Amino acid sequence: MEYITDEYSIDTEQNIKAIRYYGIVVLLYTFFSLGFIFIGKAELNTVIFQSLVLYISYGFFAFFQRRPLTSSEVFLDSILYATLTSTIFFGLDFVDRPNDSFFYASKGLQVANSQFDFFTALTTFVDDQSDWGGLVFTAFGYILGGEEYGPFILVLLKILLYSWACIILYKLFDTIYENKEWIKIILGLVAFNSYVPYFATAGLKELVFAFVVVGAVYYVYCVLRNPSFVNFILFALFAILTFFFRAIFPIYFVAAYIICRFAMSLITTKVMVVAIIALFLFVVLGAGFLQEKLPFIAGGIQERLDMERNSSGFKYLNVINAFISPYPAVEKSQQLVNLYNFQYEVINSSFALFCLLGIYRCIKKEMSDLYPILIVLIANSLMLITVGFAMNARYTFVTIFCFYAFVPLGLAYFFKWKFIFPYLLFILSLTFLYNMR
Repeated sequence: MEYITDEYSIDTEQNIKAIRYYGIVVLLYTFFSLGFIFIGKAELNTVIFQSLVLYISYGFFAFFQRRPLTSSEVFLDSILYATLTSTIFFGLDFVDRPNDSFFYASKGLQVANSQFDFFTALTTFVDDQSDWGGLVFTAFGYILGGEEYGPFILVLLKILLYSWACIILYKLFDTIYENKEWIKIILGLVAFNSYVPYFATAGLKELVFAFVVVGAVYYVYCVLRNPSFVNFILFALFAILTFFFRAIFPIYFVAAYIICRFAMSLITTKVMVVAIIALFLFVVLGAGFLQEKLPFIAGGIQERLDMERNSSGFKYLNVINAFISPYPAVEKSQQLVNLYNFQYEVINSSFALFCLLGIYRCIKKEMSDLYPILIVLIANSLMLITVGFAMNARYTFVTIFCFYAFVPLGLAYFFKWKFIFPYLLFILSLTFLYNMR
């Protein structure tokens, strides 16, 4: 693999575009939210909180684009953002406690205080192996800090791990993109989003899971470039670890390695397009078959089939949702998690345009350096479409760096108002309908 090179190899033009576009989106959604207050559909305190996190995130993003790109800069800025926003979450009592957080807290305490050895306690109290990763991490926090200080230690450890993941991403993209300024755009979107403080404070596993996924992708590249024994061991370790967070994930990394190692010469633009279309048609139309043949995801497929029976367009909308959702929620009856993560939903749905156009550019120009990331992204998207969880950001967040990896390409080659205005109108319309349900 070699650097992706082009006529944009040294300038900061795309960073300026990203800052301006981000700013326009922030202003649009500020007025959008105010409109919902005037029609009685949103509460002032909620909109103020959402806007505060949105503007803080934009400030960090714009600041980061003008800073020198170093590992220490990435690490410190990531920690500062996560710490500041987490403190705001705690200080304003905007901390969510979903059911899973109570599960991890209670089971983690049981394992930490058990008379059994650690592994025996783990297997005794939890049957589902895909919960073991989050549970082991939670138990470790309670072992260090006890019941009183354990939750705060866990918040700190999650922030540190996610910041470390950002450093790994910096090192990964530094070997892919010749233009180092482009890496700032990707990291600015990955590091400074409201799901970071949400997952840090809500007692969930996603930041730890994201760290493991980033490690697995990084070592996919390592074994492709240098198939040494150490790289294979580390690749296997991270890939296996993802099993204990979500059982299907190791398949993604093995598939990415096998395809890029043994079938790269066969992957032309035409082959890639045909394969992607065929796979998406298969998961959209073949839910019944998959439910019968893959019982371990049958529950999720059944939920999707139930939705399809109630809405004939759901199966097709779910394909769109896999890439541009979740939609920003301002309506006061929406779930709290959506209200907390307005910034993530705004930016993810808005920048999805350049992600998709970047993917198009990658496939058209056969940019093979990005294929492992693209394969992981497509594999996870297919899974989410299959089980009907495409709008659940807890399932998309851990691979969101794969999606944002294509933003610089989209900005460089497709930053045209004839694309931007219709797309923003489309997203605002979907967001309006979503909030008016």
